Amino acid sequence: MIEVISYGDKLENGTYKVHSKFDGVVNCLSENNYLTSVVSEKIGEGPLNIVVKGNINFQELVIDNENIFFNQTKTALPKKYSSKIETKVISDLELFKKYLLNLSSDKSLAFLLDPKRDKNFTTSFEKEFIKRMKAAVELLFSSDFIAGVKKIKGLGFGLTPSGDDFLCGILIALNLLEHDFTNVINTIYQEALGENILSNASLLCARDGSLFHRTKKLVQEISNDEKLEEVIKEFLSIGATSSADMGVGLYLGLTRSNVWL
Repeated sequence: MIEVISYGDKLENGTYKVHSKFDGVVNCLSENNYLTSVVSEKIGEGPLNIVVKGNINFQELVIDNENIFFNQTKTALPKKYSSKIETKVISDLELFKKYLLNLSSDKSLAFLLDPKRDKNFTTSFEKEFIKRMKAAVELLFSSDFIAGVKKIKGLGFGLTPSGDDFLCGILIALNLLEHDFTNVINTIYQEALGENILSNASLLCARDGSLFHRTKKLVQEISNDEKLEEVIKEFLSIGATSSADMGVGLYLGLTRSNVWL
């Protein structure tokens, strides 16, 4: 029997079938193409996650208003994970930038913060990638930001492309600022949606300011000089470059958003 440790606050009722499996993660899709992930304790809590203990082995998942069923077996519901955060980021972000550069993968989008990292991209394909990404980001932070979003989405490497992770970081940032960026957030979200189901789910959460626990912890501690390095290490521990790419989007969204005022 599967033991549920916690469940996310953006789960939707429905019958889900297994979509894909990775280490410690089983992604499930409902009949309405809504994504929910059943994950190990190592992966941890998130708005769309059901965290379970032990072996993750099932064929069907059903969620209703009060219950979660694995293969028609009802499980006891524990605590609900709260993905929202009320803290607004208003302090100096240079230490965040420093640790992000020091700790990020060589193939991440950290080159957008430090041109010296361009040297990590050596093939013709990689060089073209950084050229396109830099041009698209400059377009994003302009009056023609929609064109920038269109060029960034789906761009890059990974299960969720670098560009999609970057745009998630931008959306999270806009939710953390004092100014009301609702129109910009909704526009970026709509233009960023594509064929990648995993990216679309992440973009939905980012649009709504619903954070996975590592991201939430980062935002909460982003001004804490004593804890920030360890928090960023934890934030970057999932995925090859996804977290770093999101972090770069978060930093640039927090520091360059005045262009959309």
